[in-house]
Amino acid sequence: SELSTKEGLLNVAEKYYRYTDSLTETPDDGKAFYGIDDYANYMLVGARELGVNLISVDEEGNAKVQFPKEVMKTLWDNLYVPIIKGYFTSEGRFRSDDVKTGDILAYTASSASSVYFPKEVIISDREQHAITDIVLPAPHFEGGEEIAMQQGIGMGVVQGNKKRVEASVQFLKWLTSYEENAQFAISAEYLPVRVDSFTVEAIDKEKGSGMDPSLEKALSTMSSNTLYFTPSIINLAEIRKALEYELQDKALSDRYKIETAMASGVAREDAIAEYDNDENFEQYYETLTEEINYLLSDS
Repeated sequence: SELSTKEGLLNVAEKYYRYTDSLTETPDDGKAFYGIDDYANYMLVGARELGVNLISVDEEGNAKVQFPKEVMKTLWDNLYVPIIKGYFTSEGRFRSDDVKTGDILAYTASSASSVYFPKEVIISDREQHAITDIVLPAPHFEGGEEIAMQQGIGMGVVQGNKKRVEASVQFLKWLTSYEENAQFAISAEYLPVRVDSFTVEAIDKEKGSGMDPSLEKALSTMSSNTLYFTPSIINLAEIRKALEYELQDKALSDRYKIETAMASGVAREDAIAEYDNDENFEQYYETLTEEINYLLSDS
């Protein structure tokens, strides 16, 4: 399937834009096909699939970053460029919001996001359409290692009096027992911390046979992909923000400028060419790497 790779996905999105554009007499009004919830994860996982760890730690635990320009350009070409061309978009806070409003047809997000997947597209108060959905593995770069991001939430025990600490420990033991861990995590669309709790049988027992394709697909992904998690380094949250928003904000801002230029009479190809060029990428690359290096020096 073309949707199994990022390159194939981009090809499908371009076809969808041209198809929806052909449905009206208004030129260049095609619709976006796809969006992603987490730009930082796209960057981190995408780079790993291309053979590079953007963020790592050395043997002494010191943070290391590497941003090879050719890898960053591939990431740019497969996200920034389709956004400014109108093939991908990010309109609402989450891409499930964009599905609900009919702004996109497909998106990549966490397994937990499936809880919020809409049942229908709402065009207006009088026009709604039921959604028939399908869950697919996240697309990978062609020829690269298949990597999946592993992240979530945790619990811990803070310092307190002896009775409270002991009670907290007992609670965590109970919550991470086989039955309780499976029920709690699966009901919230999170992945259980116990391997023996995260099985098709456990999912079927909690949700019903075949009733939770998102978690079942997550299970198959964990068994077939190499799992990746971001190493713990100082200023990691700020570094993730830089990876997230430098690209997202620039892409959406430049798309708006392109639409404004087109509205004033500039040809679509000419408007896009102002931003889809090496000079614009170089500017983004320098801004991002300077910010990352500053955050590391400040740690």
